[in-house]
Amino acid sequence: MCLYCVKEVLRERRKNFVIRNEKIIRQKEAEYKNTEAYRISRLKQRIKKYDLTLDEYDKILEFQDSKCAICKREDQKLNIDHDHKTNEVRGLLCSNCNFILGMANDNSDILIRAIDYLAKYGRVTKQFEEEYSPG
Repeated sequence: MCLYCVKEVLRERRKNFVIRNEKIIRQKEAEYKNTEAYRISRLKQRIKKYDLTLDEYDKILEFQDSKCAICKREDQKLNIDHDHKTNEVRGLLCSNCNFILGMANDNSDILIRAIDYLAKYGRVTKQFEEEYSPG
């Protein structure tokens, strides 16, 4: 058998194994993802990207009381927020707050206008319904 055929046979065997054992594989993956070893492994991958050490990350986490720097909610996975121009770490954010900053392109003027908008139209008012209702 040529090398190409051997690779094809092995690929097919692996595919069949995964199909036969999919439930067990998914269960083992889920169990591993709930371990401290997995959490540390993922964390090391994330902090390496920003030239942080585990100690530096832990200091930021402690400074923020293990909460999002913006909304102050405790979150199992806090994202490392950084300046996209300098790559400098600013703090740790939950996914929602990180998303908000990202969608605003880290532009504080946009965020201030959003705050003003919410202050003015925080809920649908009678005036809003009259001005913008279809029909």
